[in-house]
Amino acid sequence: MSSSSLSENELSPVQAFKAFLSSRPVVKEILFKMTIFQEKPTRMERPGCIATIEHVVVMEKQSDGTYVKVSESPEREEMDVLCHGAWQKDHFISRRIRNESEITKLMVWDFGTPPKPFGGRVGNRFFLVNAGIIQNGDLLDKGNSATRGALAMEDPLNTVLNFGVWGTKLNSFQWNGNFFQTELGYDIDEAYSGPCFERKFDPSGKLISEREVSREELKAAQPPIAGELVVENGYPKELRISPRGIVCEYEYVQGGSLGNGIPNKITVIGPNGEVSNRYEIIKISTQTEELPASYFAPERFFAPGFIVQARVGQDGRILFDDPVIEKAYWEAQRQHLE
Repeated sequence: MSSSSLSENELSPVQAFKAFLSSRPVVKEILFKMTIFQEKPTRMERPGCIATIEHVVVMEKQSDGTYVKVSESPEREEMDVLCHGAWQKDHFISRRIRNESEITKLMVWDFGTPPKPFGGRVGNRFFLVNAGIIQNGDLLDKGNSATRGALAMEDPLNTVLNFGVWGTKLNSFQWNGNFFQTELGYDIDEAYSGPCFERKFDPSGKLISEREVSREELKAAQPPIAGELVVENGYPKELRISPRGIVCEYEYVQGGSLGNGIPNKITVIGPNGEVSNRYEIIKISTQTEELPASYFAPERFFAPGFIVQARVGQDGRILFDDPVIEKAYWEAQRQHLE
């Protein structure tokens, strides 16, 4: 169960749902499962060409606004990812884990096991844990690979805490009845003083043009995200995001309440009726009091003696801060490879 400054008797599930999006509380812990849908390509070779065919799920919209699966390719793959994290303004941790027991298990240099992604932010410091090394980046250096990697780890955490709505600024949801508007972008953009660029791409993803623009011009070119909350039996049923043609559907499990208004399951349906993502919030704990910065520091997840700090240079090279620890780390890796 989640803790909150507002009791479940003070707000209805719909009011609590809106309040969470408009003014997100401190999230001390969240454990959720993310289902990623991957198209498994089929290669067909014929004389003079190779064709790649992708397999998808086709959904058909019904008169009541719901979707019914019409067909599904047997080659479409689903991958479940277990995620653990925490969040408060200017701080977060987001990591993928193999099972729930890893939450309390301290990390060591396990070179024989593929590393699970782990990133976060502590104020102006961004970090990315890779192969047992804590790679550090800075808020104002978005080009740094550690900062970019940490921001990529934040995306699914923010999406599930936005109940399926991707890419919006913190607390930018504004409500007018059951209609809403929210602002696209990242909160770190407000602190970043570097140049802004407008980029255009062709359908294949190739960059066509790039030009430097003012922050005001770039913001004006990004229309706000708007839509409507649909309510059923006193609970949020779905968010219909009109500019994107996306629908976020919600399910509340009887007897499995996470807190007033917080959905147990979130299904994101794309503009063509395809299921693009699914999220299941297994547990969540929220509070109004801020957590200490040390709560988000990666060092607390490591066993003593296994903490390796490093910086990432502009050329991508790993720059160790402590030569003694660096030597011990490379020696441990060498022994593993022998």
